[in-house]
Amino acid sequence: MTLTSALALVRGLPALHRLEPVHGHHVAPERLRAIVDHGVADGWRFAALLAHPEADGVRLDHVFMVPGQRAPLLLGLPALREAPSIALACPGASWAEREVRDLYGVRFTDSPDERPLLRHPDDYAFRHIEGDGVMEIRVGPIHAGIIEPGHFRFSAVGETVLGLEIRLFYVHRGVERLARGLTPAAALVLGERISGSGSVAHSLALARAMEHALGCPVPPAHALMRSLLLELERFTNHAGDLGNLCAGTALASLLAEGLIIKERLLAASQQLTGSRWLRNLICLGGVRRLPGAAERAAALALLTEQAAALERVADKLFGTASNLERLTGTGVLSPEHARNLATVGVVARGSGLALDSRADLDFASPADTEAYRDLVVVTDRAGDVAARARVRVAEARESLRLCQRIEALLTRADAAADAARGPGAATRDSGEGLGWSEGARGELVTWVRLEAGRISGLRVRSPSRMNWPAIEHAMPGNIVPDFPLINKSFNLSYAGCDL
Repeated sequence: MTLTSALALVRGLPALHRLEPVHGHHVAPERLRAIVDHGVADGWRFAALLAHPEADGVRLDHVFMVPGQRAPLLLGLPALREAPSIALACPGASWAEREVRDLYGVRFTDSPDERPLLRHPDDYAFRHIEGDGVMEIRVGPIHAGIIEPGHFRFSAVGETVLGLEIRLFYVHRGVERLARGLTPAAALVLGERISGSGSVAHSLALARAMEHALGCPVPPAHALMRSLLLELERFTNHAGDLGNLCAGTALASLLAEGLIIKERLLAASQQLTGSRWLRNLICLGGVRRLPGAAERAAALALLTEQAAALERVADKLFGTASNLERLTGTGVLSPEHARNLATVGVVARGSGLALDSRADLDFASPADTEAYRDLVVVTDRAGDVAARARVRVAEARESLRLCQRIEALLTRADAAADAARGPGAATRDSGEGLGWSEGARGELVTWVRLEAGRISGLRVRSPSRMNWPAIEHAMPGNIVPDFPLINKSFNLSYAGCDL
């Protein structure tokens, strides 16, 4: 089945106009699975499942990324209480279906996993591996360090891990419900606090979704400033992640160096925006204020300085034989597993998948298109801890180059005029929108609906939501003491997953 024929199955269906220019089609429930089977064979990637409660059931929208298409594809089901599961064809959709079942009561027929996801009953049916010498090692959900709760259940013979099962969702905050009734400005304050290290990525995806819904343009200099913040956030995260990776190999000196780099970048973020986490600047239609040329130059000078320091860390990271031995061949995620689980970001690119929404999807703003026109998407097919580290080093270099490019574009743009005009203004007060951003952890997708200028529906699909299940496939065959190292190489967010 070719890509053309898979799309032809969809294009013959009634168009769904709610999210234009995002391509959408109404699908009868009995046809969904066949269409998805054909699409997956042609490279479609599951991206999100949107649930809309109505009086006679729950309306479902399945969002896919299609190779060669510059916008997501949306397949909409009518309101129902029972829907066909697509998790056998798209294993990456399993958590999404289980969550919708827990929150809205929708039953998915022929689901490969009918256990609860958000709920934690005492009789939860964990998977068990039986055999001579097999033992279970249960870790969490409460941990010794100051990390968020997660339960990790290993099946092992001696130190060798045969299987791992992960249970999260111990601190569900109801973020999407909390957003209802909020103005766009208040919703962005909430969005920035979904996950601290992804404040820009979350707020940018939400802002873009609301701008799509309300027909709100973004002045060029404002769009460029938001992209500059996104790349600064990416570099800061990658620097900290590379340092933290060394905690898993007991290379304390490099851990300290990585944390020093991250701290200096956080301090620069504070000077640039007033927030160590780059908060309080992104708003509907742009940014609340455009930092001046001198402020941006100071931040860029410090970033350049810390990039040189990060290169020295990388040289030691890969130049220390004992450290490299721990990274190489550890925590391998095969390209097949990465693809089947619909992974994104560093996890996907570290397993050879060239996925990056900055390169794959169209921007609403021509200024963003120009900023990322020659983006280099870094990949590494090895799929191990070392590969994910190499991707982070190369992406940090690329983020520095992009920041320099964006600053040059800002210098050429009529920033003074854009600053005087302020952010763009909405042209309507109601509508639905889909937005996305490529954060440090990967692609983030946000859907929003507004009525009379206030949020009436919100759905956030973070990169961590797609990548957590992949750790279960990267762990078998490794030893138990390597789990902290493998986990750090994924560096996923608990808060960004459990909304």
